[in-house]
Order: sequence, then structure tokens, then C-alpha cells
Amino acid sequence: MKSTLQNKNVIGFRYNDLVGVTNAINKYPNDYVVLFSAGGRYSDKISNQIEAKKKLFIVEPYGASSDVKKSVNQSKTFVKWEGTMPTCVTNLTTKEGPYTYSEILTILSTSEWNNTS
Repeated sequence: MKSTLQNKNVIGFRYNDLVGVTNAINKYPNDYVVLFSAGGRYSDKISNQIEAKKKLFIVEPYGASSDVKKSVNQSKTFVKWEGTMPTCVTNLTTKEGPYTYSEILTILSTSEWNNTS
């Protein structure tokens, strides 16, 4: 990232350094925030610190992981959270739901989510 943003200052933090990230946001409130992989679990807390939500990016590396469930045509996935809907989900322009546990089980049993051919 630093090599791509040649003339920009990039400050890095470990995924679990929420205090460091929050302090940097307070010190540099107009800068972009990019959360990678495990850092995304703090997106709700971090988004509450950022006034311009369009400056928050969550990057999940691509991988053929069995942990990620996608629809048969790979155009959909889903997220689960506890408590109130995270701002990063609320701000999505293309979403469905929220669904209850039994509703999502019904949806996941459809042909859209299961290749039965």
C-alpha cells in the first residue's frame, strides 16, 4: 500500500490495536481508514469515529475459503452481527434483510444457494 500511495503518509496498526487506530483517527480526522481482514471486526466502532463514512474501506483478501458462503452464481454472500446493525452494513447500497435465523436457513436451502444439479 505504501508503494502505491507514494506521496501519502500511511500509518499502520496491528488488527487488534483499536486504541492506536482511534487515536490516529482523532489526530487525522480527514484521512482515509483502511481495515484489512481481521481489523474489519472493529468496523462498527471505528465507523463511529469517522465523520465521512466514504473514507472507511474494509478489505478482505480473496481466498477460496470454506468459511465464506456464496450463492451458486457467487453474486451474494451474507454477514452476521450481534446487537444493532453495524454502520458499514447499514451504508451498503445493495443489501437484503435483515433476516431472522430461521429465515436465513430457509433462504440458504433454496437453489440460489445450493447447486443441486
